[in-house]
Amino acid sequence: MSIYSSKFCTIDFDAAKKQIIQVWKEETGNMSSMDFQAEQSELAKILNANKPLTFFTDALTFNYVIPPDIQEWNAERVLATFAKNGGKKIGILIPPDIFAQVSIQQALDEVTDSFQTRYFENKAEMVKWLNE
Repeated sequence: MSIYSSKFCTIDFDAAKKQIIQVWKEETGNMSSMDFQAEQSELAKILNANKPLTFFTDALTFNYVIPPDIQEWNAERVLATFAKNGGKKIGILIPPDIFAQVSIQQALDEVTDSFQTRYFENKAEMVKWLNE
């Protein structure tokens, strides 16, 4: 079920699997830090409301390089919310842009002790892992 949509991403919730699906759009190449924080603030609200066990981000078209201070903000506000609500696994489809990929990985390195995180280039493999 689709629960959020903007020019930068869509977010769906699969109640049966207790899974959040975030799909980033190509427009992220024009995103500012404030835009990213606004999108992730919406995600934090959705995580609080739905308390998913798993979460996957399709970042194949993610074109925004997350600055270090925003990575820390994301870890403290969004990823901590996922962990606090009992989240177990995050799967990420990684983009071909090495700089965006590294910034995504660094953003998650902040709190990975709280849940399992894996990076994938293949959606089917990611979905299989999340559902194990």
